[in-house]
Amino acid sequence: MSTSPTPPQEKLNSTQLGFIYSRFFTLVTFFLEYTLLSHYIYLKTQSASMLGFMGLAIFSANFSFTFVAGVMADKFPPLKLTYIARLSQFSVVLILLSIVTFNLPLFFYYFALFLLGVSFALDGPSANAIMADIIPPTLIKKFSSLNVLTLNISEIAGPPLGMYFYEHIYFNFSDSLPQQTQALFAPLFICALFRLTSVLLLQFIRYTPQERVSIPLNFNSFKEGIRYVYNEKIVYGAMTLDLFAVFLGGATTLLPIFASDILKVSPTMYGVLSATPAVSAATMSLIISHYGLKIHTGKRFYQSYFVFGLATLCFALSRNVYLTLLALLLLGAGEAITLIFRFSLFQERVPREVRGRVVSISSSFMSVSHHLGGFESGLTAKWFGAVPACIIGGVGTILVTAFHLVKFKELKNYGAE
Repeated sequence: MSTSPTPPQEKLNSTQLGFIYSRFFTLVTFFLEYTLLSHYIYLKTQSASMLGFMGLAIFSANFSFTFVAGVMADKFPPLKLTYIARLSQFSVVLILLSIVTFNLPLFFYYFALFLLGVSFALDGPSANAIMADIIPPTLIKKFSSLNVLTLNISEIAGPPLGMYFYEHIYFNFSDSLPQQTQALFAPLFICALFRLTSVLLLQFIRYTPQERVSIPLNFNSFKEGIRYVYNEKIVYGAMTLDLFAVFLGGATTLLPIFASDILKVSPTMYGVLSATPAVSAATMSLIISHYGLKIHTGKRFYQSYFVFGLATLCFALSRNVYLTLLALLLLGAGEAITLIFRFSLFQERVPREVRGRVVSISSSFMSVSHHLGGFESGLTAKWFGAVPACIIGGVGTILVTAFHLVKFKELKNYGAE
């Protein structure tokens, strides 16, 4: 008597939901913290380059620990590593609260961001390794869209929530502290609560991990991941395009300057502007998840970066808050497609035994593009002004995408029917 095959899983189980919910609280807290500190540091310094140093702090930490984190994710149980990363993130919030309490110099805020970057260097590869263990092949594409949607919703919720608490909820712990410093207490308490929730939700992730590969914890092991990325031209092409295109188009890094000096909006409205790209990104993720993966092709991947560059130009030239909102919506939609494409690509094409190292390399590339790109935007804004810096970034993104399109034809044709 033959048995019918097991039907493919269509709904998420408690382990998969626990992973998503924990990731949500991790990410929403990051966006809350980063937006809050961006506003505070610019308010204190009125310096574009000081905003850029925030990105440099996170990049230097992420890049320094990339190879160790990638090898660890392939060698050790990823859930234990994720616990370590999330507990470290909780500790960073406690450090920030201490910095505010004792009114320490700005250097200590950058040091806290460095520690946060170290924790995320470990969090990315280990969380991706968990995904490889708990997501069946039939759910990869749907889960990739859901994973990006979680990122988008976090980015929508975090900035306005943080800035609302900063502007409206005030704890007067000491008359000796400046008012703008004391305003950090309420949102940081929320961050501490969210970080702890993220750790507790990991209890719902219960599964039998696949056997880890036996590899030494050294640079030679990491070089295997580098070799794989370089030889796999589609993966290499997707990672390098994101590296250079987003590195140049760092408009959101300069958003505090545009909000305060050009658009002249309130802190709460600044939080709304910060969250706007994620609104369109979340909408795009839902559309892709519902209608399938017609958009998961190399051609759409390139088109998204052209949209990203044009939206950066529109953002730079806008003097109207509604036109700025439109530009940020377009920017978010374009970036969502590129993220979903890369998530699916890694799950479909990268072997599990090197996935931790490949994801850590990808995380390093993303850190260069987002955080070091933010540093570049800050310096360019200091030299030429915020508006010229964004114009240079938008034009650079378009030119890099056009050059890349000619260079990586395999990526352009990927997924074409």
